[in-house]
Amino acid sequence: MVTITRVANAMQKVLGETAKRLGRECQFIQRERKFTGATFAQTLVFGWLANGEASLSEMSQAAAAVGLPVSEQAIDKRFTPEAVVFMEELLQTTIAEIISAKPVSMNIFNRFNGVYIRDSTVIGLPQSLSSVWLGCGDSKGETAALKVQVEWELSTGEFADIALRPGREHDSQALQTSVELPPGSLNIRDLGYFKLNQLEKEHNNGRFWLTRYKTKTILLDESGERLALDDWLKHLPKSVNRAERTVSMGANHQIPCRLMVSRVSAMKAEETRRKLKRAAQKRGDTVSKARLALADWFIYVTNVPPEQLSLDEALVLVRVRWQIELLFKLWKNEGQLDESRSENPWRILCEIYAKLIALVIQHWLVLVGCWGNAKRSLTKVAKTIRKFAFQLASTIMKARQLRATIGNIRKCLASGCHINTRKKQPNTYQLLWNFENDA
Repeated sequence: MVTITRVANAMQKVLGETAKRLGRECQFIQRERKFTGATFAQTLVFGWLANGEASLSEMSQAAAAVGLPVSEQAIDKRFTPEAVVFMEELLQTTIAEIISAKPVSMNIFNRFNGVYIRDSTVIGLPQSLSSVWLGCGDSKGETAALKVQVEWELSTGEFADIALRPGREHDSQALQTSVELPPGSLNIRDLGYFKLNQLEKEHNNGRFWLTRYKTKTILLDESGERLALDDWLKHLPKSVNRAERTVSMGANHQIPCRLMVSRVSAMKAEETRRKLKRAAQKRGDTVSKARLALADWFIYVTNVPPEQLSLDEALVLVRVRWQIELLFKLWKNEGQLDESRSENPWRILCEIYAKLIALVIQHWLVLVGCWGNAKRSLTKVAKTIRKFAFQLASTIMKARQLRATIGNIRKCLASGCHINTRKKQPNTYQLLWNFENDA
């Protein structure tokens, strides 16, 4: 279980001796006149934690909080290729620190050996960085973009995996090098990760998955005959809003699973159909009637047995995948992860890596401060933590004072940093807790 001491030790380890050592090993620090690897990293991390849009003058104030009065120019000239290598190495070291909270006491989570959600977010970069992080390309040629892959365990809050990948890489490729999840775990991913080979591998290794169904994937019914999905849905009574059946997925793979459907509102269905038609029109194509008919439904597949997860529970649990979208929104809106005041490509990369370190540390503080509160608001939490950024900077190498600062943060996070309950459109946590009340 995470403690104030554990978080303080991890922060001091990463931003102290490790940063100092890496600064020398990466040849970023040749002579320790003003900056060491540690003080440079602390300046960037806490400066941008305090304000994701911090100017050089504000970064100079962050350096002063660390205990190193330097000019704006002294900071600006340190944004070099060597600094980029150093900050990326330090980010990898930060990610490697395993920090997790006491598991949330929720029956639906307790049935699995971890509930994991994965997704990615893309950060656009100047074209001059296409040799470092290659984007997808456009009419003007190659572009540069960085993709951040995140695997997040929702019971303990642990980041099981954070990986930096080229922006052009398809999401499904990330699973080839990602951390293997433990047997008995449940992963909930978007369609970008839908690959029959991967789903079959996870099924055979005792890992569960819950995912949206990928259109045109062959389904076989209980007798081994091909299932016409649109025809089955068409014959469901209008009064039926949710249904499931046992199927096998893939003509060759034939993965046994449950097919689950939930009817959407007429407005949502029409919106989906308009999007499908617009996309087809751009391709110079048309959409089949069968595909348009599927727009009336949310369609999912899972290999979790019904005695372990009911249909109603699955249709609520799949909504937790949206939490990772909210995390990325938090990182970009509050942490300004994809924004920079500079046009210097080396500063931009240093800024991204430093902000990611700051956001990981911010998450550690969430885990020690309020993870056990299902009503926590990560946006309110982030705003509260930012107020303590310079206090963290000034105490980072003073163990006792750092622990006291983290203790004060925890007290503040326990008060007022929660989302409000809703009656008409309940939050996901409310729907999950309804199952607790029914148990």
